[in-house]
Amino acid sequence: MINTLFALAATGLGLGASPLADPGHQHDWVLITDNEEGQAWRDTIWNGTFEQDGKQLELVLLRLNITIPNELMEADMVMAVDCSAGQLGIKEAYLHRSNFGSGVEAPIEQLSMDFADSPPSQSDRDIIEAACGETAE
Repeated sequence: MINTLFALAATGLGLGASPLADPGHQHDWVLITDNEEGQAWRDTIWNGTFEQDGKQLELVLLRLNITIPNELMEADMVMAVDCSAGQLGIKEAYLHRSNFGSGVEAPIEQLSMDFADSPPSQSDRDIIEAACGETAE
């Protein structure tokens, strides 16, 4: 039974719908990173672009399960990705469970491309590659 539950979680089955997607959207959650900080799944069907300061940014929908002590969080995020600069920003966020509140949309006043570490961590690179493909820098 435990192995079945782990397999379901690893493939993204049963993750449910994201409130950041259109009603009725069918998700295809795929695990893109799993490490000591938590897991991230990408919805391979949901994508988009956003223009900021004359730059075209790729958008990806992620389900994050952050397990850092004292920062437990399950959230959906629409991440903006600057493929050429290797930068990430949060465009939209919904907190399923967190220390900051549960079942709430997190206000994002302005998209700031400062989410990724410098240089990007492996988790950041996993998100960038998911958005940009293997040609990401």
